[in-house]
Amino acid sequence: MNKRRICLWLALFSLLSALIAATETRASATGGNQSETVFVDVPVGSYCYDAVYWANQKGITNGTDSSHFSPAIKCSRANIITFIWRYSGSPAPNGVQPYGDVPSGSYYERAAHWANIHDYEEGETRGGELCFMGKIDCTRLAAVTYLWKLAGRPSGFEKNADRFSDVKDSALETRKAVGWAFAKNITKGTSETSFSPESTCTRGQIVTFLYRYHSA
Repeated sequence: MNKRRICLWLALFSLLSALIAATETRASATGGNQSETVFVDVPVGSYCYDAVYWANQKGITNGTDSSHFSPAIKCSRANIITFIWRYSGSPAPNGVQPYGDVPSGSYYERAAHWANIHDYEEGETRGGELCFMGKIDCTRLAAVTYLWKLAGRPSGFEKNADRFSDVKDSALETRKAVGWAFAKNITKGTSETSFSPESTCTRGQIVTFLYRYHSA
């Protein structure tokens, strides 16, 4: 009887060891992240899995509901500014909200205010009031410019932008931001010669850019 119990315990121990080893192997393959999917629409192995997992763990974004991240949905200006604000520690802005089109109590109210204070976004004057226009889609150029400003507006990478025919004749700030993003591997463009600055970013792309910025 005792021998049967010992054999049973040994079998259970072997099975547990195998499960632990398999879990460690899967975690290693995903950069140390858990092997189970956090969101049903971001499976392990997808291009943005590590970024989405990281953003979720850091409280940067919890998804569009409890089980979906919606990586293919277009990312708005309100979304990306909020992600960057949360990444920065969700600091409380001082003074009066400068934007007349930011609803009181909205999820991006403090983020937009903070972005204005730190010159991430100036906004536009419409109808006599300064507007943030948070519902507008975030472009690739806006995304890398926000991250470039987050990095402290570094110089010296402008020549990298000259490889892109749709950027090389742009304003100096644009060339600095795009050239820096290329150098830091945040995005290499949409082809060898195109950056597609006005193309809209998705939620999956935006958190991937921010994750790459964090990892650079």
